[in-house]
Amino acid sequence: GAGAAAPAEPCSPTGLRPRASLSASPGGTSWGSPRPASGGAVRRRETRGRCATRLRAAARSGALRPAAALEGAQTIWEFTRPHTLLGTLLSVPAVQLFAANPLIEKQGLFAVAPKLASCILLALVPALLINVYITGMNQIFDVDIDKVNKPYLPIPAGRLSIAGAWATCLVALGLAAAW
Repeated sequence: GAGAAAPAEPCSPTGLRPRASLSASPGGTSWGSPRPASGGAVRRRETRGRCATRLRAAARSGALRPAAALEGAQTIWEFTRPHTLLGTLLSVPAVQLFAANPLIEKQGLFAVAPKLASCILLALVPALLINVYITGMNQIFDVDIDKVNKPYLPIPAGRLSIAGAWATCLVALGLAAAW
């Protein structure tokens, strides 16, 4: 209905719920409605038309303005629970240094440094992404608890939808696996 936040949809720029919410599409058509019996090309054209209409409406409402993009980035940053990333940022290089210590003693730090930096980067990026995945999954499954204990988090505060949280977690997991 009018004033309700639109669900995350395939054409939505993000899974975020904009502060200036969009109303449902005219005629009651929704993404969950049955597909037309006609060929796929007709359905794709209709979907593109609805998508373009909704994105234009979002632009007019201000949901796609730069400030909204910055707000969305801040919401995702808060969703990652940045303080949990600090442990990963410290532990992964420390473990690499412990493992490389015999080689550093034998060849010297400057001889080993390029390879060591490469190894740290190769381990650090997926470790940080998996950290985002884990903290995100925790927030998704503990949303009822967080509504009481941590209402400022993006999901209980209503700044990030469950669908947006799932998308963020799955992107982090996929990027970690691809790395």
